[in-house]
Amino acid sequence: MAGPAPAAIWQELNPRQQIYLSTIFDADQAKEEQRAADSAAGHWDNTPAAVWRLIDAYHEPSAPALVGYTSLQYQWRDVGVHDQGTGATMAVLHERGLITFGTRPTRFGQMRQVAITSLGRKVVRASRGWKAPARAVRPPAGLLRERAVEVLLILAEACASGRGYLDWGHSRTIEDKLIRHDPPLASQHRAHGYRRGYVITEAGTAHLAEHHDAYVELYPQLFPAEVPKPEPVWPPEADRLLAALGRRCDDLVAAEQDLRALLAKAEKDTAAQPPAKGGLLADLHAELHRLDLEHTQVRIDLIRGRLERLDPLGPAVAEYVAAALAALATAVDGTGPVAAIRAAADGADLEALPKPATVGATEVDVEAARLYRLATGKRTRGRRPAKAALGTSRHWVPKAAADSVYAIPWALASHLASAVAGGRAHELAHPAPKPPPAPRRPARPRHLLDEIAHRLLVALAAADTPERTARLREEVTFWGRLEPKAVADLPGGLLSGSVTAVTRSTKAVEKLTSRGLAAVLDLRTLPGYAPYRNPYADPGEADRPWPLLHLTDAGRAHLAEHHQAYAELYPDHTPQPTGTASQARVEHPVRLAAPSG
Repeated sequence: MAGPAPAAIWQELNPRQQIYLSTIFDADQAKEEQRAADSAAGHWDNTPAAVWRLIDAYHEPSAPALVGYTSLQYQWRDVGVHDQGTGATMAVLHERGLITFGTRPTRFGQMRQVAITSLGRKVVRASRGWKAPARAVRPPAGLLRERAVEVLLILAEACASGRGYLDWGHSRTIEDKLIRHDPPLASQHRAHGYRRGYVITEAGTAHLAEHHDAYVELYPQLFPAEVPKPEPVWPPEADRLLAALGRRCDDLVAAEQDLRALLAKAEKDTAAQPPAKGGLLADLHAELHRLDLEHTQVRIDLIRGRLERLDPLGPAVAEYVAAALAALATAVDGTGPVAAIRAAADGADLEALPKPATVGATEVDVEAARLYRLATGKRTRGRRPAKAALGTSRHWVPKAAADSVYAIPWALASHLASAVAGGRAHELAHPAPKPPPAPRRPARPRHLLDEIAHRLLVALAAADTPERTARLREEVTFWGRLEPKAVADLPGGLLSGSVTAVTRSTKAVEKLTSRGLAAVLDLRTLPGYAPYRNPYADPGEADRPWPLLHLTDAGRAHLAEHHQAYAELYPDHTPQPTGTASQARVEHPVRLAAPSG
């Protein structure tokens, strides 16, 4: 006979038991996800699930000062359900078959461990409306399942990278599905006699290529659609054309300089005197000298012929500067620069250069106007160029051409080519719209607190709850050994460590206490105070105060009265009202501080 449904079992549990089971389930699922991630990354072991699913719950005997709290205990304490009844609650869950127990020894006793059962997981999932995922797609014969295809794609990408192999220690998917495939789609990679991961085989590459369309249809999530790249505002081809024209000018100057150096050396060789040697070899030396002179004359004729055939520098500079001016104009107009550069370079004339377009940036426009005026003898409209910009383009021209008539046009072309490179001139001429300014925070009235003081006041209100006050009294009882009546009368508040976690400002505490919104209680003055003695602490620390900052009635009234105003001033840390001001909740961490000494 079937037992009760998981949803019905959940309804039979009381709220405390539900909280305990939910926290154990969350810890179990976190472990399961971590195991799956480690296995996918190649870090796999054969530890049984009955072992790795065990979670530390609580220590026996209870000794938080020695062994601390477990993760489950911290979660139970945060919601106010961690007390002496923890063992009884766990026993009820165990009797219902929702959890199992385990133990491991420690230096001070034993750690009780728990593991949620399959029924326990079903109960929690039913309470959260969880539905089983759809069954995996079963591929046709000859094709791989989704996980195997995913790993094979990762393997192919890794082998195509610079490493050349997939650096995974162990993968069950590769070992069982890819290596054992017929033919093998992957193999172990070995280097220097050691296994170094996996590589894809030729059969694996061919398998992906052959069945690519089928896998895209079966598992579209593994093949995300490629997002088309937006067309660049400034095409790289424009920069390449301008760079080629600039290199053409550089090459012409360098070639002419080299030819003239060779010609000077050859002419120097023609002035050499014949060797003054006599004897039996005098006629031989004379004949060799004559042959050297004839060879030198041939060299001179070849060099001069090449100089005459060398393209002149003027047309090349004209093409360069005309193309750069056209590129600047298209950057300002927003039209295509490639066609304009090619058209301007065809039949360019230094005597008919158009005026440079205005970008709207001083570092481009001032120098362009100056160089254009020097190159053409024409003045551009506007005031005189700034002196700070003069001469900044002198380094663009090689020294061999610095004194030629083409130096200024060349400098103009180089300046403009640098200005338009990468779309810089286009961005200067068409700047992106500025984002709208962020709305200004309304001015704070004088009777309201500043942001830091208000944050501390909200944290005090969050600590003024029955659950948090009970936790505070437990801690104070442990560290201070106060009398039960004094502990029962303790207000909810924050100890020094918790105040520091909210803000390190000492002025915030002074502002709250000076206005009567909060008060400071020195716990050392309470009856029965006998603090826990730390043998390793400085003896002088025992005389330090043990302050408790707590909310006053005036503070509660202040928060309730000005809640709307604070919500407009500080919306990030103003909680929504949930009844009284003392029931507010904030996201600040709260830590309890033990007394010094």
